[in-house]
Amino acid sequence: MGKTEKQKMLGGELYFAEDPELAAENKRTSRLSKKYNPTTQEQQRHQILQELFGKIG
Repeated sequence: MGKTEKQKMLGGELYFAEDPELAAENKRTSRLSKKYNPTTQEQQRHQILQELFGKIG
């Protein structure tokens, strides 16, 4: 089986940027960023960052 477009992107290869998986991740990231930016509550910011990155240190 061939690589997904995301695997190609992460590997530095040419990829189709309008791939549905990448488009969905872009939309999700944009939504979370818009939610994060105006927030000043530390707990909420931490929660959004965890959702964005999965793990923060």
